[in-house]
Amino acid sequence: MHDLQTLLREAIHLRLMPHPHIVPCMGIVMSETMLRIISPWMENGDIVTYTKKHPSVSKKDLLEQVADGLHFLQQYKLVHGDLKGSNVLINDHGKACIADLGLSNLTSLSGMSNLSSAGTYRYMSPERIVPEKFGMDTPRATFSSDVFSFGMLVYEVYAGHPPFHGIRFEASAIPRIANGERPMRPRYIEDEVWSLATRCWNESPKERPHIFEVYNTLAVLP
Repeated sequence: MHDLQTLLREAIHLRLMPHPHIVPCMGIVMSETMLRIISPWMENGDIVTYTKKHPSVSKKDLLEQVADGLHFLQQYKLVHGDLKGSNVLINDHGKACIADLGLSNLTSLSGMSNLSSAGTYRYMSPERIVPEKFGMDTPRATFSSDVFSFGMLVYEVYAGHPPFHGIRFEASAIPRIANGERPMRPRYIEDEVWSLATRCWNESPKERPHIFEVYNTLAVLP
């Protein structure tokens, strides 16, 4: 019941409060084992695929749009929980839109959880991996953990592959992040953007910038 209420609340938010950088909600599908938000088909695919096909597009501008969408979600107290390249789609106008809002925090009605319901380890903040180290009771997603994932997204967009791409198994990223390891700087990335990414994935949630600061930082860059 809690999962259903959560999904319905988020679907209503998407319907009543549309945003240019959030994939719109067209409805929901419910079955005995599944809850899904219906969204428009995005012909351009995800942000990494799009930037590879269109190398001249501004990666900085697309990430600025993602930050704008995240700020919108935070204003309505909505945590994404599974921000990554495959969950940022490009619409017909070439604009970045955040997808899969809320699905990361849901489990199926049968009570079985999966990777999506937990988030994706490669992008997950250390306090979600080892919550007891940070005085947390559960590995719940927060606004600060979304900012951490945004930093990993920055890396993914500029590097063209996920964080820790050399690791075959998703769970193998857990000890690396928990021990403070972060991805190496991609070859082509602006100094200011890289500096922002490293601030976003600070180990301490309190030391990470607010998403509005992230947006403003990107917005003033050429």
